Amino acid sequence: MNLSDLKNLQAMKPSVTPGEAAAILGVSRQRVTELMNKEKLEFSGYLGSRHVLLSSVIQRLEKSCK
Repeated sequence: MNLSDLKNLQAMKPSVTPGEAAAILGVSRQRVTELMNKEKLEFSGYLGSRHVLLSSVIQRLEKSCK
């Protein structure tokens, strides 16, 4: 999945689970949780769980590509 695919997905699905974010970023779920706790990835609460905003994942990927 490339950046343009993620941007298209964002229109349909604004957030992903931490596990999905980890798979997209190529890191562990624990690392995603650390990034969320350090406010390096934005998230929202949904039915008692946290979901990572896809826009935040895209921004992180764009930074790592530079």
